[in-house]
Amino acid sequence: MRRLSRILPALFVLVLATALISACGSVSKSQYQKDVKKTLDSVKTDFSKLQQPSDPKDFPKVAKQYSAAADSLDGAADDLNDIKPPSDVKSEHKDLVKSVHDLATVFRGLGKALVIESSDPKKAQKMMTDEQQLLQTAVKRIETAQKSYIKKGYKGFQDSAK
Repeated sequence: MRRLSRILPALFVLVLATALISACGSVSKSQYQKDVKKTLDSVKTDFSKLQQPSDPKDFPKVAKQYSAAADSLDGAADDLNDIKPPSDVKSEHKDLVKSVHDLATVFRGLGKALVIESSDPKKAQKMMTDEQQLLQTAVKRIETAQKSYIKKGYKGFQDSAK
């Protein structure tokens, strides 16, 4: 669980940076960037409330926070999906939306695993392993999209990720 909790914040930064990259070059660049920023700012606020579980008695409370984070990610993905991307990065934008939904699924699964941790640790561990596999798939998709954004001349990822 600790390894996964260290990966998730870094992954979230990657998702946000990729989303910001997709805003560059749009026909209505200014409005597109405002829409993306507004969407991502709401997610940042929700993620700032997340706690890392340390005491098993806190697991149900943290599980609720993970569920709220998942809902926020799904909402952000839906909002991003409603934004028209520049034509040369439609595929990357689609992958970004899918990856954000996948991250929501991961957080939802982690929350469920926390809830059952005290009653069935083996099942919880399997659930966490499954979520880690989904997380790895989402990370690969994001990395591929990032490379494509950069290859097509979209700048900003390197600056945003620092």
